[in-house]
Amino acid sequence: MKSTQQKLYSWIRIRKDLYRQVRAHVEKRLGRHRSIESYQLDYAKEFRKKWKISTPDKLFKVLNASQVIMLADFHALSQSQKSHLRLLKSMDPSTVRVLAMECFDQADQKWIDRYLAGRVTEYEFLKAIRWTLKWGFP
Repeated sequence: MKSTQQKLYSWIRIRKDLYRQVRAHVEKRLGRHRSIESYQLDYAKEFRKKWKISTPDKLFKVLNASQVIMLADFHALSQSQKSHLRLLKSMDPSTVRVLAMECFDQADQKWIDRYLAGRVTEYEFLKAIRWTLKWGFP
């Protein structure tokens, strides 16, 4: 069985690998930008901090007691969004939740509503909100 320290190092290694994958994807899509360098410095600085592993019970206790929860992800990595969905599904269902996503504009709400109601297909939805032009990640 892995020790807590081994699990932490394994998690850090996975995060660094994910960062490299996302960076390559962004550079391929947008080219090399100075802002990526700034992001890399912030990312490296974050890993110099001491990290603590939490238990699922502690995590959900804090999440369920919170009025606002901000989740960040690797936009180009679908597993990241799936993790958020698993978190949301695991939370107290009796509490009203509002999900805001940075990839949608307010003007997209009518299309979001139509898609969630099953009145338009995923293709029609993505075309209507100009997904590829405005966002582009899978």
